[in-house]
Amino acid sequence: MKKEVDEIGNSAEEVFAQIGVVLLLVQQFELLVERALKFIYTDKDKITPEEIFKLDKRSLGILLADLRKKANLAQETDLLFKNLLEDRNLFAHRLRQQEWFDAHTKEGRDAFWSFIQQFQQRLDVGIMIFTAILFSRAEELNLAPDFFKKMKDHRFVKEVRSYYPDIEKIKIKS
Repeated sequence: MKKEVDEIGNSAEEVFAQIGVVLLLVQQFELLVERALKFIYTDKDKITPEEIFKLDKRSLGILLADLRKKANLAQETDLLFKNLLEDRNLFAHRLRQQEWFDAHTKEGRDAFWSFIQQFQQRLDVGIMIFTAILFSRAEELNLAPDFFKKMKDHRFVKEVRSYYPDIEKIKIKS
């Protein structure tokens, strides 16, 4: 007989499924950070697909530290990235060791959903900021003009562009 689930997120299986979803988002965020930093710090004459897509094995913590060395971050942006890194490290390396993490009890699931909701909100904002960096730099350099022309009215592109002001919170040092 199949176990009835009263609410979304009220089973261990849903907790483990969400862990998989968030893991994919973390991987997307890390890739975006890596690629966006190349776009930011590479002279426009030297930006090539090979350079942008070259594998970079630095950790997220090292990438964000590199960003801080090369850019002045607005206080709220710096705090977002610090919290994102802390959440990501807890999620990727220490989740099972948290005394509150137990997918087999209601209390443990509630604590997990509380943590993951906050982490995923930060992750979504981080993904959009670094996607906005990539899009704005590509537009500035007139890379993929057909893509931007074709997608100008697409909801996702409009949403990404709504994060363009957040890019101003990351000022490259001279």
